[in-house]
Amino acid sequence: MADLAATAEQSALYLLQRNDLKRTQLTVPPPGTFGDTQPVFSPDGKEIAFVRTLSIGVNQVAVLTLASGDVRVVSSEFSTEIFGLAWDEAGRDIVYSSNKSGIYRLWRIPAKGGSSRLIDVGEAAQWPVISARAHRLAYSRAHSDNNIWRVQLGEQGSGEKRTVLIASTRAQSQPQFSPDDSKIAFISDRSGAPEVRVCNADGSDPVKLTHMAASVTGTPMWSPDGRQIAFDSQLRGHTDIYLVGLDGSAPRRVTDDGFDVHSFFGKYQPASWLSFLEIDQPLAEQRG
Repeated sequence: MADLAATAEQSALYLLQRNDLKRTQLTVPPPGTFGDTQPVFSPDGKEIAFVRTLSIGVNQVAVLTLASGDVRVVSSEFSTEIFGLAWDEAGRDIVYSSNKSGIYRLWRIPAKGGSSRLIDVGEAAQWPVISARAHRLAYSRAHSDNNIWRVQLGEQGSGEKRTVLIASTRAQSQPQFSPDDSKIAFISDRSGAPEVRVCNADGSDPVKLTHMAASVTGTPMWSPDGRQIAFDSQLRGHTDIYLVGLDGSAPRRVTDDGFDVHSFFGKYQPASWLSFLEIDQPLAEQRG
């Protein structure tokens, strides 16, 4: 099982004895990481596959050998999260769900390490399980349909009128009005991966500005003149801030210091907190 000790800052794997409920710690995550979760025994009970989260958006599929205590990294993923691990019947391969390609899909990788290959069962595939007796794989399919709504605020007690403003069969989030209120920047995964889009204030004519194809892209913020949008995206193992114009030009990375700056699912404050006075300066000047 995975547990977080009262004095620990990270989750670790523990072995729980059924007869006396005695716990034995099995893994010691590296300092500064988020810890180990999702343990799954191999068919012969000699190894445990698990997920080690190094930082937000960086995960590893790892295997613990119980006899020696050795941990080997099977795969490193630039993904928001890994949802589920399953051993095949022979204990040779591990099946897992990852959005490293921008969409949650099932992947298969040798338990000894190597290249992962796609199991083409479609999008939004998570939490795989394998039946050795029936020789079948089952999984869940998670679908999110979040839309952006507009509320017409009235006088207190007069009620509020709500209408759908930006909608699709996928997820829309993090709307931001332009400085002149004529446009809205938002994040949508209607094409697969989350990308920055812009539409008119009434929700019409949405245009995709980015093609990051990353597992984490979010928090669009307008420049004061309304010509550029700052956002964060994870492409290289950590999250950087980018600038994209409304003219269709490719995004430009403006941070390159090895630190993570992000919003992660849009639940945190915008990463693009840098003022545009700083961003508009050449990168060399920003570094001093």
